[in-house]
Amino acid sequence: MTAACECRDVSKWFDGLSVLDHVDLEVPEGAFVTIIGPSGCGKTTLLRAMAGLTGVDAGEIKIGGRTVMGPPEGVAMVFQGSGLMPWKTIYDNVAFGLVVAGRSRREIGQTVPRFIEKVNLTGYERLYPYQVSGGMRQRAGLARALAVDPSVLLMDEPFASVDAQTREVLHDELLTIWERERKSVVFVTHSIDEAIVLSDVVVVMSRRPARVTGLIEVDIPRPRRERTVRGHPRYADIRERCWELLEEARHGDQP
Repeated sequence: MTAACECRDVSKWFDGLSVLDHVDLEVPEGAFVTIIGPSGCGKTTLLRAMAGLTGVDAGEIKIGGRTVMGPPEGVAMVFQGSGLMPWKTIYDNVAFGLVVAGRSRREIGQTVPRFIEKVNLTGYERLYPYQVSGGMRQRAGLARALAVDPSVLLMDEPFASVDAQTREVLHDELLTIWERERKSVVFVTHSIDEAIVLSDVVVVMSRRPARVTGLIEVDIPRPRRERTVRGHPRYADIRERCWELLEEARHGDQP
């Protein structure tokens, strides 16, 4: 299977502090991959490097076979805090990437309502971010990313700031969209349960300096929904394996 994203021997330092240590990771086209690991280990740094928002000091990252030297074409990122501009309406926030890309007014007018509908925000287009809930802001951030039709979608703990019930709803909505769009997704989370519900493969990273210590296949059939995944016979075994690798990662035991 062709790789949508490849990290080869990637290392990164900040002021002499090693953050990423010879990271190797391959994300197949159309796969949903989650990354978990101890807090502060470098998960977000790796994601930002994939997005071309920070450089690497050694190794190479490729998106679609091309070395990442800056923000690459075909990549969109959803941030933990939604990243919406408070002075723009929901509609204008969703349209922002298309405007920056120089798309025509006609194309924007056709595209934006379609993605607003996909994330169930129809009717809220003219409201501002402060006028809607946290979950709705995250939906708008997702719509903005999807509207530019990326081949790779990078998501940095996008649902961390919402309550548990809203998070479950957003999981099901994201799964519905992903099953239809089949984007290649790299999703950073601290939640093992979230990782299992959403992904094809869970990547476990060690404590800083981070490296990949394990890959766990989530062999639970799709299509999925939150409640059905948690009730699947394989769920408990996969969850236990994730915990085992995380405990090894926290104590610095690497294979």
